[in-house]
Amino acid sequence: MHVVIASSDKDFMQLVSPRIGLVNPNDKSEKIWAAADVFAKAGVMPEQVVDWLSLVGDAVDNIPGVPGVGPKTATDLLSRFGSVAGIYSRIEEVPSSRLKQNLQAAKEAVIRNQRLIRLKPDGLAAQLDELQLKPVNVERLRLLYAQWGFKTMLAQLEPAPLTQGALL
Repeated sequence: MHVVIASSDKDFMQLVSPRIGLVNPNDKSEKIWAAADVFAKAGVMPEQVVDWLSLVGDAVDNIPGVPGVGPKTATDLLSRFGSVAGIYSRIEEVPSSRLKQNLQAAKEAVIRNQRLIRLKPDGLAAQLDELQLKPVNVERLRLLYAQWGFKTMLAQLEPAPLTQGALL
């Protein structure tokens, strides 16, 4: 089955594959990204996105990157070494002594970042037929929206049916 994920979160770039596309709802072009689009955006392939974000960090998710490692440096490192594991197994080949020091000092954080950024590949817990759209229970939504104080959403629901005596 082919799947398209609609999200502007760059974490989802790691899932792009021949079967999985990504569309950014904020992008008016409605282009469905493939691996080449991820590469054009980040400079790495989808399978390297976790490592790339682990090095760069992700301010939106409050994940600090390695000091002195921005997108271009992370891309260069992953192009040369293939992965975070490759970087650390060949750390002596990192050309800049300052970059090498920063990478060594941040090793534990980078490994933690990988665990935080990697989306769980556990698969879908529900069966496909369970995910089909069902009729909306407007009355249940009305009660929940009122309970939660969602006034705007409550006002957007279709009007409640008039019952006998409702106008009295």
